[in-house]
This record gives sequence, structure tokens and C-alpha cells, in this order.
Amino acid sequence: MRTFLIGLFVGAVAGAAGTWLTLSPPWKGDTALGDPEVTPAIKVAHKRTKHRRRGRHRRRYKLSGKPIVLSPAQRAMVWRGSVHKPAQTADFSNDSGGRSLSSSEINGVLSSQSGRFIGCLKKARGNAELSATIQLKMLVNGQGHPTQVALHAPRYLFEQGFAGCARTAARGMRFAATGKATVVTAPFTID
Repeated sequence: MRTFLIGLFVGAVAGAAGTWLTLSPPWKGDTALGDPEVTPAIKVAHKRTKHRRRGRHRRRYKLSGKPIVLSPAQRAMVWRGSVHKPAQTADFSNDSGGRSLSSSEINGVLSSQSGRFIGCLKKARGNAELSATIQLKMLVNGQGHPTQVALHAPRYLFEQGFAGCARTAARGMRFAATGKATVVTAPFTID
């Protein structure tokens, strides 16, 4: 028991010494510790900001640098893609034509699955000073898969590759299978 307590004491002392050496290594020749104007708390805070971790704690689309000022031609709203609802055929012998998606089903999917689309929008916008309402228009087939995608957005976003990214994100959304095609229109506002 006595050996255990001695080992515990030696371990605690070694841990404290290691912590002290890590936080203020004496071999670096730091003259700020002897300076009465600099307190150790300021020095530790300076060390934390100096060795900031990168990666998962950083914003994904951090706006850095000067803002990009757009010309009126770049701000002009244009359409890319088209959505055409397929021709309806009337078959009165069988009443299993399905139904259109309800507004609550559409809103539920857009609120939970639009993260990738918004990421495309933020990435394409970058540092541009831009305020607009982007329209996403999709034809969702009877199985709940978007088959056609149209976008109404400023020309600048399309120049930055927004169309391809947004179409991929929109086609990745999954709606309820209702057996009937539905045209879905969703506005996204950026400030």
C-alpha cells in the first residue's frame, strides 16, 4: 500500500511538472515572463490564438478578402434548364392515377434536404455583394425522384458553376412516392 501511495505521489508531481513545461517552456528564453507589464493570462491567451486549430472548427465557406462588386449584367436574373410536365392521359377504366404531392410533404423535404443546395449557393456566391431570390423548379415523378430541374438566379452564380452543383443537389432530394408527377417550385433568398 505504501509503494502505491509513493507511486501515486510521484505520478502527480511528474504530471504537474510536465504540464508546467508544456505551458511555459523555460528553454525558449521567454523574456515576457519577467516583464511586469505582461501578465501570464495574456501570454496564455496569445498562445491559444497563435496556434489555432484548422479544419473542422473553421467555417466551410468563410468569406475572406475584399467583397466582389457585381455589374448589372452579372446581377441580371436568368433561367437555366426547363421543366415540362408530361402530358396527362385520361384512363377512365382504372382510377389508380395517383395524387400530387401535398404542400406539407414538399415543405418537409425542402426543409430537411436542402442543405446541399444551400451549400452550392454559398460556394457560388463567395464574396460577391449579392441579394436575390433564387427559384428552384423541379419535376418530381410519381416515384418521388426529381427528373427535371430549372434554376432562376443571377448570371454571376451560373458563371461560378452554380448550375451543375445545384442540379446534382436537387436530383438528390427524395419525395414521397404518390404515383403522379408534381411540379415543385421553391424560393431561396440570399442577402
